[in-house]
Amino acid sequence: AAIYPYETTLQYRAGEMALEVGRPEEAVPLLRRALQSAPGETTYLNALTRACQVLGDDSCVSQNLQRLRELAPGHPEVQALSGASDADVNKAVE
Repeated sequence: AAIYPYETTLQYRAGEMALEVGRPEEAVPLLRRALQSAPGETTYLNALTRACQVLGDDSCVSQNLQRLRELAPGHPEVQALSGASDADVNKAVE
C-alpha cells in the first residue's frame, strides 16, 4: 500500500488485512487514507470504525459512527457497531 499511496482500494484492502491479522494500529492510517480519497464510502468508514473499536479509541468510534449514521442510518453494520436499536440510530440522526 505504501508503494501506491493514492490507490484507494489497495489502501482499504491493506487496512482490512491488517485488521484481520490483529494489527489495528496499522489498519487505522491505511483506512484513513482510503477515506480521504472516498469520504462517502461506508465500507471504508465501517472498517475504520471497527479498527478504532479494537484499539479502544472511543472518540474515533463515536466520530465515525456519527458519520455512518448520516450516510446510512438503517444499515445493519451501524447498529452492530453501536449496539443500538433501529429507533436509537434513527433518533440519533434526527
